[in-house]
Amino acid sequence: MSNAHISYAMRNEEARQALVQLNNPAELMHWTMPLLEFIMIGGALLALIHAWQRWRSEANRAYLATWLAAVCYGLIVEIVAYNFVDNFWHGEFTVMLYYNHLPLYIMLLYPAALYPSFLLVKSFRLPEGRWGRLQEACCMGFAAQMFYIPFDNLGPMLHWWIWDQASISLQPFWYSVPSTSYLWMLTLSMSFYLAARWLLWDRSPGHPRGWLYATLAVGLLTNVGSIALQAPVSILGQVFEQYFLAGTVVMLMMLTNALVYWFCARRPGQALERELLIFPTTWFAFFVVLYAYYCGEILAAYSQGSSTLGTPPGNYALVALALVMVALVFVAPAVQNLRSARYD
Repeated sequence: MSNAHISYAMRNEEARQALVQLNNPAELMHWTMPLLEFIMIGGALLALIHAWQRWRSEANRAYLATWLAAVCYGLIVEIVAYNFVDNFWHGEFTVMLYYNHLPLYIMLLYPAALYPSFLLVKSFRLPEGRWGRLQEACCMGFAAQMFYIPFDNLGPMLHWWIWDQASISLQPFWYSVPSTSYLWMLTLSMSFYLAARWLLWDRSPGHPRGWLYATLAVGLLTNVGSIALQAPVSILGQVFEQYFLAGTVVMLMMLTNALVYWFCARRPGQALERELLIFPTTWFAFFVVLYAYYCGEILAAYSQGSSTLGTPPGNYALVALALVMVALVFVAPAVQNLRSARYD
């Protein structure tokens, strides 16, 4: 591997010897980094507070177990990736874990994004049975992926992380983002929904030890399910090098989830609580401001092949579409809640 492909975080030999490394937020490579961390920490804490309150008020451990299962999945996938996959590297953030590989905010991404998305889809009250659960999983895949796309496209440009663009396992790239990254978020969120709904909500583990085992099982099954759903694309791309076909399959999966989300037979149910809409709305506003601020850089990057920061542009048509979807899925309900509260 050439030095050009190694993140500066991996060249910090002192930090690579520490399980936990703290950095001055004022000295990070890019000014957006501490802001991103603050928003992600806030989102994870809001979700945790909601889960804790539901446990105390309703004696329902499923909320807290869902939050913890998202963290469990994140721990498993990140540690496995850093030991066996060497095709992406994070930048250095304020709190770095696992020998400078893992920023703390990445661990908090999972509960911050998956927890409200899960409860949103659960509130649709789709028909019971396997077909209903499959539709819910598709809805979860769509909501979580739209949430993730703006982050996925802007991150490499602002040095939040870098990809090894020569890696076969990441092909094909759609501008600065591998299609497999879109596939990963889609499949993990679908698998997480199916596992968490089955083990934590449709059946009660009963004893606290049973809840612990069920939570760990959700983390493991999410990884297994995600790998299984990615298998056709992995085989097409990595085995047969049919990158166009692999990318086409990813696009078809994304389109299928979108169609299911907007056309599924939802039934009136309890709306997502106001506190769970704070983070998605803040996330939306953060990226709208960033994309507006870097509009000139982005347009220049299309003509020059890279930004003045030396990084390639993302797929900003897809980003614009994703931001519209996030506005419809999360921001519009938040605005409606505010209006309702004003008149109550």
